[in-house]
Amino acid sequence: GVFADVANKLGTSSPHVLRTLLRTLSAALRHGAVTYDPAFLVINPLRDGTSAFFREKLIPFSPDWFAGMMAAITHNELFSKAAQSGALLSGHVESMLSTKAMVRFAQKGAITVRTPLDALLVVPRLIQTGNIIAERGTRIAVFRKLRAQGIDGLETAVRSRDATVDFNKMGEIMQVVNDIVPFSSAAFQGSANALRTIKQNPKWAAAAAGIFITPVVLARVNNMRFETSNMIPDYEYSNYLVIQIGEFMRKDGTKAPIYIK
Repeated sequence: GVFADVANKLGTSSPHVLRTLLRTLSAALRHGAVTYDPAFLVINPLRDGTSAFFREKLIPFSPDWFAGMMAAITHNELFSKAAQSGALLSGHVESMLSTKAMVRFAQKGAITVRTPLDALLVVPRLIQTGNIIAERGTRIAVFRKLRAQGIDGLETAVRSRDATVDFNKMGEIMQVVNDIVPFSSAAFQGSANALRTIKQNPKWAAAAAGIFITPVVLARVNNMRFETSNMIPDYEYSNYLVIQIGEFMRKDGTKAPIYIK
């Protein structure tokens, strides 16, 4: 249960030289795809919001959601309580920062520009800050919702971290795997959370899955209206929500699909 999840993080080990090297080599990929990626500012809240809805029934744009986002921005009393409980420091971006970097981030507050280097890095720093706020906001929203239900502090903190994905929760083997294959822990934790929700609350899981699946089914039915729908590659359907909007004629007289994803 909750205490087992906490205990899973209590083991300590010294990082091997090879692991340190692998982590360093993959740092550019990790930060480029997440920390400093402007697109992640859109993808991250959508992913976290979907996960929190499925895991803890947090409704996007609800009072709890807005309160969580506001707390992440203003560092108000709700933010302090969530931080003190241990509900934070588990996001994707935060997990890639060193302890010193997190201390500097906490102490800076508003982004300041004092040197030419600060001016050069202001955009990446804004993106980084936005990504951290987005990750924290969802967890704080779940924290607020669970606390209003009268759930005790430790369970609230653990469930708030697990509402999306707790990127700091992994054993020694998974740490090695994650250093070799970046983001593998995120994929594993996400799948584990989904399976845990299905086991603990199958009726809700089925209802929530129906909400997510319905747009996919409707899009596929829409596409089947066109003769060329079978020309859309399977990998497109695997990675995106594909909506065919028409067809066009090639120079050789054959038709091809026009679709958005």
